[in-house]
Formats: sequence, C-alpha cells, structure tokens
Amino acid sequence: MRRRVEEIEAEDATLLAGWMYADLLLGLMVIFLATISFVPIDNFVSKSLVKATYKQVDKAFNFNRGISLIYDKFDAVALEKDISSFKKREGLDNDAEFEQLDTDLETEVSSRLDPWLGLLDVDLHIDQELKSVRNDRVRELGEVIEEIISNSMRHGKAQKVALRVFKSGDRDIQIIASDDATIAPPQVQSRYGLGTRIFNLASDGRWSITRVESGTEFKLTMAMEL
Repeated sequence: MRRRVEEIEAEDATLLAGWMYADLLLGLMVIFLATISFVPIDNFVSKSLVKATYKQVDKAFNFNRGISLIYDKFDAVALEKDISSFKKREGLDNDAEFEQLDTDLETEVSSRLDPWLGLLDVDLHIDQELKSVRNDRVRELGEVIEEIISNSMRHGKAQKVALRVFKSGDRDIQIIASDDATIAPPQVQSRYGLGTRIFNLASDGRWSITRVESGTEFKLTMAMEL
C-alpha cells in the first residue's frame, strides 16, 4: 500500500525582514546615544533633559550670560543675595563660579560705541599707549564712555561727539568729550540719576560738564594702573 506524501511549503521570511531591519537601526541608535557625552540642547529639548545634560557635563559647561549690578555703596549682604538670586533664576549650582572677562581698553571702548554708530557721529581718539591696557578699571571706563554718549544724544540732542581718552600724570586717565548739543546742561543738578553715580564712582567726583560756545564739554579724570 502506497503512503501519501504531503507537501510542506517553505516559510516566507520576507515579512520579517522589515522588522529585523527596524530593530537593527533602533539598536544602533541606542548605542550611539549611550556613547556620546553631549547632546545639543535647544528649544526642542524638555527642561528635565536639560537638567540631566547639565549634570552630565557640568565640569566643561560654560554659562556665558552675564550679570551686571550697580550699587550706591558697597553692600556685601545685598551683593551676595543678588548673586544667589541670579544663580537660582538661571538654574545654576550654588558653587558655580563667575569669571570676569578681561578686555583691553580699545576693545572695551569700541564695544560701548558700536550700538550708537549710525545714530551719532563719533570722532574717537585713544592714546596709543593706552589701547592695550588691561585691568579691573577698564570696564568702569567703558561704562563712563557709554553714559557720556547716551547723555549727549538723549539729553543734549547732539549729532556729533569728539571723544578723547589720554594719559594724565603717572596714574590717571582723562576723558574729554565735546559735542554739538543744542540743549545746555542744567546749571544746578536737581536730582542725581544713574549717570551721576557712574561718574562719581569712577572718578571719585573728579568730573565736570560745562557749556562751551554752541556745544557741551565733559571732563572726567580717573585713576588707573598703566
């Protein structure tokens, strides 16, 4: 008696190939993400991922947004409180350190004048020996320059300013600004604003502003190590 043989069809693995390929790509992606040390953070990353990333690279992470504070007098308690609030607001660790960027005098002055170019004609002269000066007071000089230009344009309605920065004596620098302001400065200062505080702190009160013919002349002398 002959036995009937049943034909067995071979299994078609075509449908499984797509899933196997997808699993392979997923595995490679997981390996890649696990080996890199830093994932760029942008608006598409959640806050939880941002915190995790900061902790991962905290030894090499630089926070480049600064803080600028101005006080009438030195107040260590207020300074510490303001810095602590800044760190908390920006999500920085309590032991995060602040670094003050050290720029030369010429670069500092240029950076203060750049926003006004096109709005005001500035004729600038800096003594050659002062251009490369770098110390803690260079930033204060920049603040003085910025306030001078702001006052000339906003209060005096000036269109041109001649600015001179030169050495005066062994340890002083003098700033002289002459403009074509159409509005004269007040004879008596009725109130003291931010500009007055900046000038007083930088120069210890050694500054003046006077009406000269059809313009205004500002002079300020400040001590600086050269």
